[in-house]
Amino acid sequence: MDFIMCSATLIFEVELVACRPRKGSRVASALDEGARLDELKRQREMAAAQKEV
Repeated sequence: MDFIMCSATLIFEVELVACRPRKGSRVASALDEGARLDELKRQREMAAAQKEV
């Protein structure tokens, strides 16, 4: 059986695949939030590409 040391650092990559608006929010605010998340994803991808170089 494999164990993870208690001092280990675990790194996970996650990707948001959908964004539903919160109850009571406007459609425009949901679209703004989606655009913000898209920008964050683009920034993460650029940072990951720089790490690979």
